[in-house]
Amino acid sequence: MAKIIVSLTDRKLYVYLSNSLYGVYPVAIGKASTPTPLGEFKVIEKSINPGGALGTRWIGFTRERHGIHGNNNPSSIGSAASLGCVRMYNHDVEAIYPHIPMGSPIIVKEYFTDNNGASYHSPTNSPNNPNHSKSYNSGNEKVYTVMSGDSLWKISQRFSVSLNQLKSINNLTSDLIYPGQTLNIPN
Repeated sequence: MAKIIVSLTDRKLYVYLSNSLYGVYPVAIGKASTPTPLGEFKVIEKSINPGGALGTRWIGFTRERHGIHGNNNPSSIGSAASLGCVRMYNHDVEAIYPHIPMGSPIIVKEYFTDNNGASYHSPTNSPNNPNHSKSYNSGNEKVYTVMSGDSLWKISQRFSVSLNQLKSINNLTSDLIYPGQTLNIPN
C-alpha cells in the first residue's frame, strides 16, 4: 500500500510503498492566508493533465479541493505559495502518480521524522549533528541558517531582536520559515 506524508516545515513530500521509503520530493505549500490543511486524508480523486496551474497530474485529498499536483510555476517549489494545495515539479508528480492508488493515505504534518529516525535536514546542517545551525557575519548583519524546530519568535529571542525587525530586514510577509532558509540578523 502506498502512503504519502507531507512535512510542511521543511516543504518535503515523502512517498512510501509497502512501508519502504520510495522517494522524498521538494514541494510548495499553502500561503499563511490559505494554509495546507493538517491531518490524515485519503486520495479521493486522480486526474491526468488537469490543465492550468495544476500541471500534469492531480491527486485530490479533500472535498474542499486540496490536492497534490504539478504546476506551471516551477520557481514556487520550496515556498509557501499555493492556495492550500501541495505543488510538485511536474516530473516528480508524474513519477509518483502511478504508484498512488485511490484511497491511499495522505498525512499532512508540521514536521515529519520517519520510523527509522531519518529525517530531512538542510545541507547546511552537519550530518553528524543535525541540530547544528550555521551563522556567520556579513558586514552589519549576521546571516543565520534556519534549522528544524526554529520559529521566527525563537530566532528573535536568541539574537535579541524584535520579531517585526526580523521580518522587516528579511522582507517576510508571514511567519513561515523552513530549514535551510537563510535569515539576516541585525548586529
